[in-house]
Amino acid sequence: RECPDCGVRLVVSQYQGVCFLSCSFCRWSSRALGVEGADPDRVVALALEQERATPAATRFRELVDAGIAASSPGPGAGGPGPP
Repeated sequence: RECPDCGVRLVVSQYQGVCFLSCSFCRWSSRALGVEGADPDRVVALALEQERATPAATRFRELVDAGIAASSPGPGAGGPGPP
């Protein structure tokens, strides 16, 4: 994951027993978004859940699925027809 403010790779940090994502360059923290937890794996899972739940991500998946469906041959398609 990259920092949403500056693009530097995020690290999992811990403060007073709470893990969160942080940027060592600009000091951005996932705590402001509520992405924190008792262990690093949970923090990463929460970040991925929030990323996948955004409207833009949902729309992107819909467009990819539509593109895949459009490029797949339909039922009974045996390839190109006669010239």
